Amino acid sequence: MTDASRSRRALPVAAAVGLYALCSWVIALPLGLTPRYQLPTCACADVAQEVWWLAVAAHAPFALHTAAIDVPRGVSLLDNASFPLLGALLSPLTATLGPVASLAVLLRLAFLTSAGAAYWVLHRLRGPGIGPVVGGLVYAFFPYMTHQGASHVFLAFGPLPPLMLGLVYRQILPREPGAGRAWARGVALGLLAAAQFFVDSEVLVLTAVVAVVTLAILALRQVRPGAGTATPPQGLGALRAPARRLGTLLGSAATVAVPILALPVWETLTGPGRLVGSTQPTPETVGLLGSLLPGDRAIVAGAWAPWRVAAGQYLGHSSYVGPVLVAVCVVVAVRAWRSDPFVRASAVLTAASWVLQLGGHLALGARPTSVPLPFELLAHLPVLEDIIPSRFGQFVGLGVAALVAVAVEGIVSGWRAGAKRRAVAGAVVVLVGIVLAAPDQGFGAHGVGPARLFATAPVGRISTAPAGLVPRGAVVLAYPVPAFPDDQAMLWQAVDRLRFRLVGGYAIRPGPGRRTDRAPLLPAPEALPRALVAAHVRATTLTPGSEDWDRAVRALPAFVARHRVGAVLVEQGVAGSGAVDALLRSTLGAPAYRRGALAVWVTAGR
Repeated sequence: MTDASRSRRALPVAAAVGLYALCSWVIALPLGLTPRYQLPTCACADVAQEVWWLAVAAHAPFALHTAAIDVPRGVSLLDNASFPLLGALLSPLTATLGPVASLAVLLRLAFLTSAGAAYWVLHRLRGPGIGPVVGGLVYAFFPYMTHQGASHVFLAFGPLPPLMLGLVYRQILPREPGAGRAWARGVALGLLAAAQFFVDSEVLVLTAVVAVVTLAILALRQVRPGAGTATPPQGLGALRAPARRLGTLLGSAATVAVPILALPVWETLTGPGRLVGSTQPTPETVGLLGSLLPGDRAIVAGAWAPWRVAAGQYLGHSSYVGPVLVAVCVVVAVRAWRSDPFVRASAVLTAASWVLQLGGHLALGARPTSVPLPFELLAHLPVLEDIIPSRFGQFVGLGVAALVAVAVEGIVSGWRAGAKRRAVAGAVVVLVGIVLAAPDQGFGAHGVGPARLFATAPVGRISTAPAGLVPRGAVVLAYPVPAFPDDQAMLWQAVDRLRFRLVGGYAIRPGPGRRTDRAPLLPAPEALPRALVAAHVRATTLTPGSEDWDRAVRALPAFVARHRVGAVLVEQGVAGSGAVDALLRSTLGAPAYRRGALAVWVTAGR
């Protein structure tokens, strides 16, 4: 191959990467440049927690447990979506610019790598052209992915599932691959599976489920009498060759993945911190019409209020596809079902993922009915009981991206064949569908508030706090006590690079009977932290002379001494802060100093 031909082949790839990089930068534009302390606005506590996971990974990469929160017990990292692989890869940046900047970089990388991976797989399976480029855009900037980017960056990081599914598809193609190539694909699959486990194990399980369901449906079609085109082999004999190839792939994948994942999986399932039951809250309900009705993050379709699906942040936004793209996918699937195995596999993947996304019971709106759906068969199985069904939306997006790529291929072929009017009409339809599904420009952003005070090194124009705002290595009692949905104290701790430990924290942990619990551990004597939690929730329980007040006053000295509390931090202006401030003044005296919205008591406990 000459240098000129290499350049011609590399130019489209470079153009696609440049386009994806531009879109990734634009969609995260509200966060500004990375040194600025801005976070995505989310009606949840997960964004601050994700900043905290990045700080933990920089402090102790691939640790299985941390004692930075939930003094004195700590929490297991394996029971939480701590994405240790991403945190470890970004640890040099986290150590240099801080975890907030790392989150902004990770968000942009999530969209860029997801688009690039989808493009690479489609390019390998369908050949060069504009179709794979458009498919990469649809997958990475699909409503599901952009929705997750505002709240769960580890779910928006989606390059690995397309690569894994692409390897499986290539292995079961009718043509027999060489043995060496089969083992190479298996090793690659094993490495990708291990990597996905350390990004998010739930997505790994989702990938396995959709792969098994899709292969099972395709296999049933293959053995059905009269299936396919010209006289394929009938009965179970038709499955022998693909089953043998698939077995070779999975066997070689297991030789790589099992040694890597054996210890963490064993620790998760049988270790002392193991959980019983589902770790997820009530499953998110996706309505039957959610794919057709937009949320308010669809920049064009969502601008017309009557169209919007009647659901909250976690519901309608992530399931939307749009009626035009749905029609495009149906037309492509019907026209090429018999002749194109790739279209057949993509259509089955899309349909199966969409049905699983609906959850265990059919929902017409936000409330499920009593009509059971296939996901109900999975909801009570070990490991699978942790799946949130709406997260199958990632694979709906991947299937739609593949079918749209095929549609674009057909449009280009029609143009070259002289059917220019038909090609133009098809291009207009696809473009309208993409525009109707296009997300709003990024998402809201907000500052980190008092967390700025904990910056211990100059970062851009961020003012730095004097050394000793909190004693190094101290146990800190913060108000509000960090818990869901207010975990801002964990953000303070992350920006301060985990130089202190916290009472309480937002994490998944074993509660009574090892059942999943999100409530913070309240160390003894519980009267003090329990009164602080109640004060933030109700804002009126701590009044002088009340029972809660008297218990908290008696418990405070014992609590400080028992847990060697080195500092007490109170954020001013939040619910109940005035009562807590008065309680601490009556017991510990005036605060040692104030910094912005924080009042700081430094105690003798270290």
